[in-house]
Amino acid sequence: MTLGEVKSELGSIHGHLIATESDVKNIYGVLARQDDRLEHIERRLDLRELAEAQRPYEPK
Repeated sequence: MTLGEVKSELGSIHGHLIATESDVKNIYGVLARQDDRLEHIERRLDLRELAEAQRPYEPK
């Protein structure tokens, strides 16, 4: 394998690493949005329970 081929392979690996980093960043963004949505739902359920004076929500 020549030096040029090694440099080319390293460039390819570098590109894959950057793509993987971007994918992981996007996954973290999706998880953060899901977490925010769940917190919003939990707040709404708590407010509803207080307003309706009913038994707390208990999933089966």
